[in-house]
Amino acid sequence: CSSLTTIKISKETIEINPNAFSNCTNINEVILPEGIEILREKIFENCINLPGITIPKSVTTINYGVFEGCENLTIITPEGSYAEIYAQENDIVYQNN
Repeated sequence: CSSLTTIKISKETIEINPNAFSNCTNINEVILPEGIEILREKIFENCINLPGITIPKSVTTINYGVFEGCENLTIITPEGSYAEIYAQENDIVYQNN
């Protein structure tokens, strides 16, 4: 996955499998659709060039280690969303959209 820079998840996707993009260090953009619900373990682990990700309000589950090693990540999410709570609990920078 070393040449992968952008990920666009299809509208029909409800969850992303564990480790799907783990260690894809050149990813710098991820597009998640409204309707996705579950982000499984370590999906974006060590995606060190991912500056931010917009997580829609439809996401209700974010498993452990999803953003492990993403030191400069900002989560962008609606106020009061599960992703906002996840960011707060895991000391991840976030902003509301």
